[in-house]
Amino acid sequence: MRIRAFSLFFVSAAVVAGVMLGLASGSGTQAQEPQTLPSEVQLFPGTNHVAYGGPSMAVVDALTNVADDVSSIWFFDNSVPSSVSPWKLWSRGLPSALQGFTELIYGNAYFVQSAREAAWTFAEGDLPLLPTSIALREGGNSIVYVGPTEFADISVGLGAGQLRNAQAGSLDIRRIFQLTRGLWDVWAPALPAALRGFDTLVFGQAYFVVAGAPGLWSFGPPQEQDFGDAPDGDDAEYPIAVNATFPSLLISNGARIANPGVDNLGTAVSAEFDANVVNVDEDDDGLVGMVITILSIPPPAALEVDVTIDAAAPGGQRFLN
Repeated sequence: MRIRAFSLFFVSAAVVAGVMLGLASGSGTQAQEPQTLPSEVQLFPGTNHVAYGGPSMAVVDALTNVADDVSSIWFFDNSVPSSVSPWKLWSRGLPSALQGFTELIYGNAYFVQSAREAAWTFAEGDLPLLPTSIALREGGNSIVYVGPTEFADISVGLGAGQLRNAQAGSLDIRRIFQLTRGLWDVWAPALPAALRGFDTLVFGQAYFVVAGAPGLWSFGPPQEQDFGDAPDGDDAEYPIAVNATFPSLLISNGARIANPGVDNLGTAVSAEFDANVVNVDEDDDGLVGMVITILSIPPPAALEVDVTIDAAAPGGQRFLN
């Protein structure tokens, strides 16, 4: 839902099998480094809700290459009591004594008024570690989402995310808004999936969250899972030029095994924080242990794959999709 803002058979079988077998790989686990916010955001004419990813500094210096395009910036202060207006304004034409704030702080979300489309490149400098939780007040909250990119249902506690937020109690998030190109998209648990403007929360994105009660939104560390490495929006490397859109990356809700090593296709398995596209994992192309036999021309064809099941894995049927 959007709201306008203010102002060949065997070839097919082989492809499917390749994607599925891509879930089992032989590369090692990657070390995780602390995440930082993007060093650049795209501004569009009008109002933009953005995450500031530069070092904390005076507004006039923080605006760098867009200083001539930005006329005003609003900050929604989630920390003030409900009896006090949370809105604070910085405007180019205001005397310094009347400015609501004079610095942009790393990790805060701001509403930025821009005269034209431009890529705002932040200044370089030392950046603090990002928080692992956000305190939400009852009502509106302007936030930068610093959790792992995942379905909103999971992150706010309607699925596996509820385990993460158990210590702080159940989150009562009523709506989440995202502003893009002058349009508000809305996610709400009460909305049917077809009417939600988005279903994935993205690391480093600014959102406006409406909570029914105060709560602490806690973010677990990114979970290592076993992804495939088929092209996701990249060249499929077919004999003819094709841009493939296999859902491999986390942001595309790519196919993955949450607990690799118990059941897996192929002979080896790896864990990573996101898909290593394209064909970066040595054995993630799914060809290891896979045999395609063409029985006739035209097909059918026979497909053989290796399946590894750990001795400690629970019994039951397994299905190859």
